[in-house]
Amino acid sequence: MNKYFVEFVSTLFLVLFIGMTGNPIAIAGGLTALIYAGGYLSGAHYNPAVTVALWLRKKLVRGLLLPYLVAEFFGAILGALLVNFLKG
Repeated sequence: MNKYFVEFVSTLFLVLFIGMTGNPIAIAGGLTALIYAGGYLSGAHYNPAVTVALWLRKKLVRGLLLPYLVAEFFGAILGALLVNFLKG
């Protein structure tokens, strides 16, 4: 359960970094911090495309695919809603 929560929160913050700054250097720095903070626990996918790619390469067990995707999608949706709220 913790790895899905980390994926959710990290995806949320990644979308916030992208939406609030738009600066590639800031986004890369934020992503690096997220990877160091939670990557050891969740694998640091933070993107559904990366999760599906890992599953296709058989680096991710089939039963873990859907929970990872759900956590990432909901994190991204909440992050986008927060960007919309904060930027108006």
